[in-house]
Amino acid sequence: MSNDPFTLDMFGSSALSSGLGLGVRSFGGFDTVAANDDDPEPTPPSPAPALPVAAIERPAPRRQCNRRNFYLDDADRGLAVSWKDRARANVAAILIANNIEKQDRPATLKEQAQLVRFTGFGASELANTMFRRPGEIDFRTGWGELGSSLESAVSDGDYASLARCTQYAHFTPEFIIRAIWSGLQRMGWRGGRVLEPGIGTGLFPALMPTAFRDRTFVTGVELDPVTARIVKLLQPKARIIKGDFARTDLAPIYDLAIGNPPFSDRTVRSDRTYRSLGLRLHDYFIARSIDLLKPGALAAFVTSSGTMDKADATAREHIAKTADLIAAIRLPEGSFRRDAGTDVVVDLLFFRKRKAGEVENDLSWLDLQEVRPESQDDGAILVNRWFEEHPRFVLGDHALTSGPFGETYTCRPRADEDLQAALEEAIGRLPEGGYDGEPTAIDIDLEDELGEIVDLRPENRQVREGSFFIDISRGLMQMVDGSPQAVNVRKGRSGEGLSEKHVGIIKKLIPIRDAVREVLKAQEQDRPWRDLQVRLRIAWSSFVRDFGPINHTTVSISEDEESGEVRETHRRPNLQPFLGDPDCWLVASIEDYDLDTDTAKPGPIFSERVIAPPAPPEITSAADALAVVLNERGRVDIEHIAELLHRRVDAVVDELGDAIFRDPADGSWQTADAYIAGPVRTKLAVAEAAAALDPAYERNVPALQAVQPTDLRPSDITARLGAPWIRRATS
Repeated sequence: MSNDPFTLDMFGSSALSSGLGLGVRSFGGFDTVAANDDDPEPTPPSPAPALPVAAIERPAPRRQCNRRNFYLDDADRGLAVSWKDRARANVAAILIANNIEKQDRPATLKEQAQLVRFTGFGASELANTMFRRPGEIDFRTGWGELGSSLESAVSDGDYASLARCTQYAHFTPEFIIRAIWSGLQRMGWRGGRVLEPGIGTGLFPALMPTAFRDRTFVTGVELDPVTARIVKLLQPKARIIKGDFARTDLAPIYDLAIGNPPFSDRTVRSDRTYRSLGLRLHDYFIARSIDLLKPGALAAFVTSSGTMDKADATAREHIAKTADLIAAIRLPEGSFRRDAGTDVVVDLLFFRKRKAGEVENDLSWLDLQEVRPESQDDGAILVNRWFEEHPRFVLGDHALTSGPFGETYTCRPRADEDLQAALEEAIGRLPEGGYDGEPTAIDIDLEDELGEIVDLRPENRQVREGSFFIDISRGLMQMVDGSPQAVNVRKGRSGEGLSEKHVGIIKKLIPIRDAVREVLKAQEQDRPWRDLQVRLRIAWSSFVRDFGPINHTTVSISEDEESGEVRETHRRPNLQPFLGDPDCWLVASIEDYDLDTDTAKPGPIFSERVIAPPAPPEITSAADALAVVLNERGRVDIEHIAELLHRRVDAVVDELGDAIFRDPADGSWQTADAYIAGPVRTKLAVAEAAAALDPAYERNVPALQAVQPTDLRPSDITARLGAPWIRRATS
C-alpha cells in the first residue's frame, strides 16, 4: 500500500490519508503552534506518511492569550426581576460586546458576567415593547427610551434579526440545564465533541460540569448575529458558527447533541435531505442533530410537548430509524416563565444513537394513548404512550385548557410541589451507566482550527468530471462520463496511453490541485487556511524538485519557406498531460513563472488570502428576502421567503402586496413583472373566473385590467402584399 499522503482509495478499504482525519495531524513534523493565520509563514518540513491514529501524539497546546470560557459553577446569572431591568441588561450586553469587538480583544471575567445576562427579546413583555409594532411610529408607552437605545446600539440588519428571532429567543432556565447535565453524568457520558445547534448565549456550555470541561469541545450554531457575537465572547474556546443550522455543513462526528432548539410551527424546506419529511423547525433540529452523532453517542434536548404528542409521527419515526429514546421528562406549564416569559409545556428528551447491527428498542413512544377518555363534559386527553406507561416522569397533571382554536392540552403544575426538587428526583430515575460510546479525545487548549478542518470535511467527496485521481489498488484514474476509468500507461514510445513520465507528472499535480482547492474553500468559508497553505507548498516543492516549474515552457522558432514569416511556438510539457483535468489552469495560476530564466516562485495563494468569504445577504424586509430567493432559485418560493424571514406565509404575502401574484392557472406565485405581462387578455379571463370562486384572486383582476392593450381599429390592420389568405377573425 502506498504511503503517499495524497492518495485516494476509491475501491479499496483505505480512506483519504491526507492527515486531516480525526485525531491525525496533517504532517508528521509540522508544529501546530505556528499554524495561526496571523503568524509568520512557517518553513515547510519534509512530508511524512500518514500514521495510524493510535500512534500519533497530541499537538502541543496553543497559547490562548487570556481567552477563557465562562462557567457559572454554582452561581446563577443574577437576572433582574423586572422586564425593564432585563431590557437594560440586554442593551448593556450588546454595547459591551460592540466595544470589545472594536478593541479586538477577549472579554474580561467581569465583562463575561455582564454578557451572560443577555436573555434576548423573546419574552412577550420584551418582544411587544422593545420593537415598534407594524404601522406604528412610537414605542409602547414608557418604553421609548429603552427601545431607542436598542435601535442605536445595533445596525439595521442586526435590529431586524433581533426582531425576527423574538419568536425563538426563549433561553432555558439554569436549573433545567443543570438537571440535563446531571442526567448525562448519571448515564456515564465522558466527554468528546458536543454539538449545540441553537446555542443562544451558551448557557449549556457555561453550566457544564467541571469533570467535562477539559474533555469537551463545543460546536455551536447561532442564527442571530448579535447573540452569536456575545456567545463567542463567553465561549471563546468553542467554535461558534453564525448561520442557519439548515445550511451549515457538518459531518457525523459528535459524541453528544444538546440544547433547546428554536420552536416554530413553520416547515423547514431549505435542507433538501429533510424536505420531503415536512418537519417543523424544532423537530428538524432534533432529527438532524441525531443524524450527526457517532454510533453510541447521546442526545439531550429541551423541546415543546408537540414533538412527543402530535398525531403526525413523521419526526419520531425518522429519529427511531437510528436512535432509541432513553427517557422523557415532562415539565408543567410555567417552567420557563421566570427566565423566558413563556408558559409552554416542555419535555426533556434523552436519546442514544444505535450502533451498527443493534435492533430497535422500545417503540412505544411513536404512538399516542388516551390518559382520559372523552366524556359528555370533557374532551379526551391524548399524550405520548411513553408518558402513559411512565407516569413518574410527568411532573404535573394532564389537563385541557382553552386555546385560540378550542381546547388544547396542557400540563398543570402540582400545588406545593417544588419543581426543581421533583426534576432532580426524576433525573435520579434515569438508567445508570448505560453509555457505551467511544468519545473523541479532546484537548480544550487547542483553538478551534483543527476542529473546523475535521468537522467540515465530509469524507464522501465527489470527483468532478474529467478529474484525475489515484486509487491505491488500480493506480491513476480519470472520471469519464461519470464513472472512473483507469488511465492506460504505455511502455516505451509505441502503443496507446500515456507515457510513464506523463503519468508521473499527473500524479505529482493531483496533490497540488487538491491543496489549492482546500485553501480556496477554507478562505471562502472563512475557516483557518495556514495549515492548508503549508500542505500546498510541500506538494508544489515536491513537483518542482522532480519536473521543474509547473509552467515550464519550451520555445521553438520556425520560418515559413514561402512567406518568410517567423513563427514562435510555446509548449508547456508539464501541463500538457494534465489538460484533460478541469482544474488544469487553476493549478497553472498558482506560481509566478519567468519565461526568460525558466524559473518560478510561489504566487500569493501560498502566503496570502486571495479570496474573501461572500458577504451574507442582509435581509430586513420581505422585498429583500424575495430578491435573495429569486437569485437562489429563479422563481418565487413563498415558503422559503417566509422561512428566511421567520414569519408566517400569510404575513409575507401581505407585506409583499402587489410585488407578487398567484397565478390561478397553476397556483404558482409569480413576480408582478412576470404575471402582468404576456397574454394578459387570457390571464384576465382566468383571473375573473378564479375570483368568482376564491376571493384571494380578486386583486389579480384590477392589476390585469390596468395593462389590457387597446383594441385594434380596422385601419390599424394591414395585410402583407401577396398574402394568400387573411383570417376571418382579423376582419
